[in-house]
Amino acid sequence: MRILKGCNSRQHCRPIFEEFGVLTVSSLFVLACLILVRFRVPTVVHSSNLHSHYTRGKNYLVPPQFRLQKSVDSHLYIGIKLFNKLPSNRPIKQIENINTYLNSINNILGHHNYYTIQVYL
Repeated sequence: MRILKGCNSRQHCRPIFEEFGVLTVSSLFVLACLILVRFRVPTVVHSSNLHSHYTRGKNYLVPPQFRLQKSVDSHLYIGIKLFNKLPSNRPIKQIENINTYLNSINNILGHHNYYTIQVYL
């Protein structure tokens, strides 16, 4: 990316990624996990299905409980955690059209360009 832009090899890449509209590898992983969760939402349990109390996290997805750490590191488990961290000020979680959903997620990820998943969380 630096060569295409003609920048110094020590210059930070984040503004270059934003200028070209390219997602980082971590942002692509977040996008793939969010797409996976979006297609699997009907099979995942919502927090509102567990009890009848009106709580702040009633729209959160409940990640399945696993015994092994290998299962906790799976795409589905991480995707549910990432889906729950989507901004609540925009109704991204309720978007039905998949293209609109992808555009909204791309806009969020494109403006921030996360280098690690922990920064997103």
